Amino acid sequence: MTSEAYWKKRARECEAYWHEKSEELVKKELADQYEKALYEIHKSIAAFYAQFADENGMTMQQARRLLRGQKYRVWRKSMEDYLAEIEKTGDKGLLRELNTLAMRSRISPLDKLYGETLMELDKLGRDVSDRMRSFLTDAYKDNYYRGLFEIGHAGKLLPAVHAVSDKKVEDVLRAHWSGKNYSQRVWKNTAKLGKKLEQVMTDAVHRGADVQEMAKQVAPYLRNGYGLKSAERLVQTELNYVQNEAALASIKDAGMKYFRFIAILDTRTTVICREHDGQIYSVDDADVGYNQPPLHVRCRSTIAASFGEGKDSRKGSRMARDTETGKSVRVPAAMTYQDFDDVFIAKKKTLSEWQNEHENGIIKIGGNYSCDLAMAVGKQHYDSAMKILDSCPDDDAKVVWNSNEEHIRIDDVHFYKKQQAFACGNRITLNIDYVSQGSNISEPYQTLFHESGHAIDSLAGRTGIHFSTKFKDGAFAKAIHKDVDDRVKAVAKKLKPEFEKQFKLGESAAREWLLKNGCINFSREYGAQEKWSKKFAYKYVANEIIKSGDKKVYGNVSDICEGATNGKIYCGIGHIPAEKNYWKKRTFQIADSEGNLIKVEDGLSTEAFAEFFDSTVANQKSLELIKKYFPSAYDVFKEMLKELAREGMK
Repeated sequence: MTSEAYWKKRARECEAYWHEKSEELVKKELADQYEKALYEIHKSIAAFYAQFADENGMTMQQARRLLRGQKYRVWRKSMEDYLAEIEKTGDKGLLRELNTLAMRSRISPLDKLYGETLMELDKLGRDVSDRMRSFLTDAYKDNYYRGLFEIGHAGKLLPAVHAVSDKKVEDVLRAHWSGKNYSQRVWKNTAKLGKKLEQVMTDAVHRGADVQEMAKQVAPYLRNGYGLKSAERLVQTELNYVQNEAALASIKDAGMKYFRFIAILDTRTTVICREHDGQIYSVDDADVGYNQPPLHVRCRSTIAASFGEGKDSRKGSRMARDTETGKSVRVPAAMTYQDFDDVFIAKKKTLSEWQNEHENGIIKIGGNYSCDLAMAVGKQHYDSAMKILDSCPDDDAKVVWNSNEEHIRIDDVHFYKKQQAFACGNRITLNIDYVSQGSNISEPYQTLFHESGHAIDSLAGRTGIHFSTKFKDGAFAKAIHKDVDDRVKAVAKKLKPEFEKQFKLGESAAREWLLKNGCINFSREYGAQEKWSKKFAYKYVANEIIKSGDKKVYGNVSDICEGATNGKIYCGIGHIPAEKNYWKKRTFQIADSEGNLIKVEDGLSTEAFAEFFDSTVANQKSLELIKKYFPSAYDVFKEMLKELAREGMK
């Protein structure tokens, strides 16, 4: 076993060991603490009903009646005593929330119950914070010393043993690596739990709930999402941070310059960790949340020492989990998550096929004669189309094709309307003999890749809405609109001042200037004494696009501009006027990343995706014009391709 293979193996074993210890911490110690807090809150609820309810139960009027006399003085004294104890600790905890309540001169029984609940949650927060501090300190020290030992053991190195100082551990634990440190997150979660319990208790009184019902409604919030589950998430995420900080420190102190990112290979691996799996980074470039785990909540990825790319870095093997048998399997160290997915999850290829493909680092195209496309169009057409794809310089586009090819279905390849082609979901209709020859607006087989782009977009969407439509809350269509608007505004800024000079000279001078500069095509398009209008900028852009080359070059740009402006930029190629409402009728409502309903343009995004895709594969001149007119949208398209290349089709 090579040094790097050994380090990766030991890193995964160490991660698994501490993950098991974190589960013990949560299930045994923290669970007991939350149950203890729940028990005390239940006692407060019982006392609340015993003191203030009558034989008919508790009403909101009773719950809001002000405390007076001895009852108020007892409550006030208990609150002041507790606040004094908090001040002594130096850890504010829920001090602000409790102070806000204590400063009030008028207190109701419901306020009293909330205050007692806050005091119990404050005690709970302190217990959780203290226990996490001890646990994370032990984890850091253990991972650091283990890391130094393993580097020396396998690398034939003798790194000096550096004692971990308390200050070093303190610096790591106090770091705001994700905006807050572990302690601040404990208190943030505890405050949220307090607010939720206040709402639950108030609602219970409103509904006339009895003591058993209120207690029953409170329990899930401490045991699940707002309570113990939240603590579990925090422990696992902070543990991953501490482990990898310790690993990085041991790598640096051993005098090594690089580390390798290692993702767990199974079906739960996130897209972002898949992207980094197997990558090697300089220790000087380590950035938590970017190339150093954790990259997300409950991240399981880790890092290990590396000699650097090309230096004993991709040899050997590592362990992964076979998703069918559940057993461990040994895979090549060079295998990334996407490779693992292709071989062991989606089973698109055998391990030997993967090894043959990666001997020279070449992405193999074609040869899948059993797929629906190859069987429908025939070997000759299939090989010709794959030859075009093979010459495509964009590797992401090739990977996306390989991942989706077998899922594309063909309804008809001899469609009687030979100039028409369309896709419905993942099903394509076209005339392959016509498409193979190309036309005045497309290169040979470009239309095949266009309709395949639609099919891929639909397959990746999975929910009936195209992937390009919902990607990052409609980012693709938004970027297209921005690019077109920026172009039109730039044209207007350039031309409007000169037009206004001509306008002052008279209607004839203005008309002649508009004709000369391509802002109108015919004299009649300029009305009597008509002032500058945005339509002149639209016409200028349209004529500018037409002058950029033949229709094969500007056809896709023409169609996208038409869609983005609903026909105001029209270069003679597009869906209008043949389909007058083509762009208007194709919109959807989706939930954005925050759960809000937003309107997204399906027609514009999916047409542009197909046109960007067919140009990428089969028409490089068209692609260059797309990059010129849609720079922001092209960046989004590349993001989409990269994500689809990473995910593949499962």
